[in-house]
Amino acid sequence: QVMDSEAARLGRLVNDVLDLSKLSAGRLTLNCEDVDIKSVVDGAVAASKITQRPGGELNLAAFELSTQIMF
Repeated sequence: QVMDSEAARLGRLVNDVLDLSKLSAGRLTLNCEDVDIKSVVDGAVAASKITQRPGGELNLAAFELSTQIMF
C-alpha cells in the first residue's frame, strides 16, 4: 500500500512538472476560479514532513518548486 501511494504521488509530481514546463513554454493556459483554501493548505501540509528535534524545535522539510506565474 505504501508503494502504491508513493508511486501515485510521484506520478502527480511528474505531471505537475510537465504542466509547469508547458506553462513556461506558453502551451498551457490557466483559468482563474474559486478554490477551497483549506484543502490547498491541507494538501501542502500533507506533502511536507514535520519532525520534532530534541529540545522541542520543529523542523519542516518540503519539496521546493519555485516559479513565477503572472496573471
